[in-house]
Amino acid sequence: MREALNKARASAMEGSFGNEKLHYNAHRIKAKTQATETLWIYMAIWTASAQKIAHRITKEKRRRQAA
Repeated sequence: MREALNKARASAMEGSFGNEKLHYNAHRIKAKTQATETLWIYMAIWTASAQKIAHRITKEKRRRQAA
């Protein structure tokens, strides 16, 4: 059971990362060092997370105003 859950979780995470990679052009990273490449990947993930948080906040504010 644990193995099945881990596989499902990994698939969901890979799919999410793949979508964000395309959306934020992370597939175009042409870093020259491993450290720089890692930094660019982290920045893409942080940007995606910040955008999701901002979207949730905006959605909640609109919901409250409508009520």
